[in-house]
Amino acid sequence: MASYPSNALDGGCLLLASADCAVCIEVPEVVLGRKVRQAPATFDDHFSQACLFYRSLSPIEQVHVAEAYTFELGNAS
Repeated sequence: MASYPSNALDGGCLLLASADCAVCIEVPEVVLGRKVRQAPATFDDHFSQACLFYRSLSPIEQVHVAEAYTFELGNAS
């Protein structure tokens, strides 16, 4: 038996969630004003996570990453 019953290893039979399972339920919400779907301002920040990762590396790892990027970008056409 597979870890997940809906796994293809068990014959590919998908199991549907029952109504009492309450996996996805809709809850009414009072909205005052205009409600829009848009990305938050932090979505445009493409540098913070990369900086945090780089700063978390040891000095030797930082040198290795810089050399690897230099090599790979040097071979880009």
